[in-house]
Amino acid sequence: MTPLAWIVVAFVTAIVMMVIAGSTTGARPGVRQFVTDLRDGARRAPDARGIRLLADTRRELQAAAETGDDGGVADIFRLGQPTDRAYVDPGELTAPFARATRRTMRTVARRIRA
Repeated sequence: MTPLAWIVVAFVTAIVMMVIAGSTTGARPGVRQFVTDLRDGARRAPDARGIRLLADTRRELQAAAETGDDGGVADIFRLGQPTDRAYVDPGELTAPFARATRRTMRTVARRIRA
């Protein structure tokens, strides 16, 4: 196959995957709702000159910029910290292996003595 054919196959596959993902999520799943969402996202905003992609995010960023709170590096690191323990404690992983090793060693030791 030519490279152009592979590119077409990749685009068709990507579109099919987007339709499948869009049709399984949302308030009203389906291909029709996916196409409606796609059109709404690409429609021009009445108050802006650009397309409406990420319009809600742009509005939130503009509102945050208007508050005058610049923030700083400390704020960035504070936002990135998990509220709960997000990582697995190494002891949680090694404790079962340690118990199994001790049991195995006791069993082997008993069988050697017997």
